[in-house]
Amino acid sequence: MTTAQDLLPAIDFSDYQAIKVGTRAYTSDFAPFYGALPKYDHIYVASGLGSSGLTTGPIIGHELAAMIT
Repeated sequence: MTTAQDLLPAIDFSDYQAIKVGTRAYTSDFAPFYGALPKYDHIYVASGLGSSGLTTGPIIGHELAAMIT
């Protein structure tokens, strides 16, 4: 927080309500999956990105958009 306070002095006055964490989604072979759900023509998903979501997310988003349009 020292660095954050240096950059944003007003952070001292913020009121933390809660801190939440979650699990990182990954598959057993560490390969992400994405596409239309079987039996649901209009529902698309992307998951299992694990720690590479920041780097692979944009291309998977691009691929999903191409599938939808």
